[in-house]
Amino acid sequence: MPDAIVKENSKTSESIQEEQSPAAAEDKKPRPLIKMIVMFAILQVVLATGAFFYVKMMVMPKAASTSGSQAQAAAIKDVNREPGQVFVTENIIVNPAGTNGTRYLSTSIGLEHVKSEIIAARMEELKPVIRDIIIAVLSAKSLEELSAPESKENIRSEILTKVNQAISPYKVDKVYFVDYVLQ
Repeated sequence: MPDAIVKENSKTSESIQEEQSPAAAEDKKPRPLIKMIVMFAILQVVLATGAFFYVKMMVMPKAASTSGSQAQAAAIKDVNREPGQVFVTENIIVNPAGTNGTRYLSTSIGLEHVKSEIIAARMEELKPVIRDIIIAVLSAKSLEELSAPESKENIRSEILTKVNQAISPYKVDKVYFVDYVLQ
């Protein structure tokens, strides 16, 4: 009897192994969906890396050289321009808006115009008006506006517009800050 029980037990264990082996075989085989996902992820990483290096090595240098050449062309054009005459208004001292007289700006401003004795005479004649325009523009600005580098271009354009209105029909081309001390 014990031999019969052992044989029966061995048969049942063999049948259990046979039942489990197809499932185990399926687990050992890679599933096609997982394989595709892994391959897709690897492909994405390779493409992203390739795109990064393409932009870094090919596109960026061309963009930098293009903007650099445009800046060079503008600089060459500005250098080739006939220099104008500069009318300088010196020693302008204003209190910025909102400082209650505790802070001040001391500046001198140059106004470039086409070389012409007529325009020079007109600007000399209107010197008090031009000085008043500059003082009015600068004293209306807050301390933050006067100290921010990017706002200086806005101040230049505002002075340029108002001075051009005052000396019309003549025209000022550029505004320069000759001195600029903010205390």
